[in-house]
Amino acid sequence: MKISFDLAKSLKLSPPVYPKGVKFINRLILNRDKVQFNKEDQTYRVQVNLETAVPKLKDSYTAKGFIYTKPPQVVRVSKTNPKFYKGFSGHNRDEAQEQLEWETAIYDIVEFDTPLDELKLAYTLNDHPPETPSKDEDIIKGLNKASEDMIDLTDDQKLEDLIAVIAPGFTKSRQKRIFKKYRENNSKYESIQPYGGEKANKTAMELVAPMKGDFNYDDIMGEDGNIKYKGVNRYGFVKEPGGYKTLLHDGFKLWLREGASDNIYVTGYVKDPTPKNLVEKRTAWKKELNKMEDFIYTICSKLTDMSVKDIKSKGKYPFVFNGFLPHNKTPDITNGGRATEAGLVDVNGKSIK
Repeated sequence: MKISFDLAKSLKLSPPVYPKGVKFINRLILNRDKVQFNKEDQTYRVQVNLETAVPKLKDSYTAKGFIYTKPPQVVRVSKTNPKFYKGFSGHNRDEAQEQLEWETAIYDIVEFDTPLDELKLAYTLNDHPPETPSKDEDIIKGLNKASEDMIDLTDDQKLEDLIAVIAPGFTKSRQKRIFKKYRENNSKYESIQPYGGEKANKTAMELVAPMKGDFNYDDIMGEDGNIKYKGVNRYGFVKEPGGYKTLLHDGFKLWLREGASDNIYVTGYVKDPTPKNLVEKRTAWKKELNKMEDFIYTICSKLTDMSVKDIKSKGKYPFVFNGFLPHNKTPDITNGGRATEAGLVDVNGKSIK
């Protein structure tokens, strides 16, 4: 489909305005076969919901045509062939245009001073229609990319500043939530490994510790047919600090299930660990687990009119402390520079064999 574009109107109603670090080269009407938008290159998104985004864009294009008051798609000159262009922003629009069989489209051609400037622009461009707005997970992915070699995000202020730049449409409270989510898995202390829920479960599997009840009771096979995670042949959960209602419900349900009358192993980790508070927070976590045990014995005593001592003597309490996930990454010079904590440890960071 041959679309008649008015380049002068586009420049007038949506003049090219880019931040420092981004050089605007030109705005052109290009044949779309000279521009390549690879979904694999859309590295600043966790996922692109084509099922919802593309149909909406198609409807918009069909009803309104090209919206001249909005910035066009952004491309760069191809490094391998200067006669072609690589798509930077507008992957969903490109897919919609492809389905509508557009032959041409309007593009801004840009260059970047640094990879960080490229990262910042990627999220800025997602903050206005017709682009699909960024989600929390998209911002986290951008921060993870930035932490590799662009900027030191162990500095809280630099982290907050970058979040404000790449999530400008987010409220302050939402930006703060992004900060906390990032810090769950990325400490400002090089010697400390924090955990979010997903990271904690993955680490538990790597250490052959039970998690999600019976999730990794058996071997877990990879797509290649080989064992990806070795089964633990035990039941258990990985537990963050705080309430124990879910652990009690799911743990007892598993324990009562036919064939699951073994112990329920509980592996812990702490939130917001630092070199100074690690032992203190682990101690507090362990006390809460002990309180849960006392609570269960008290309930059983009330229900049976038996003493707590007599109930304990039966030795049937199912929940067993399985140690803590490793937090302390400080190199141990007595062990070849390996992390001080490499496996499951006790409150004081001593290895649990």
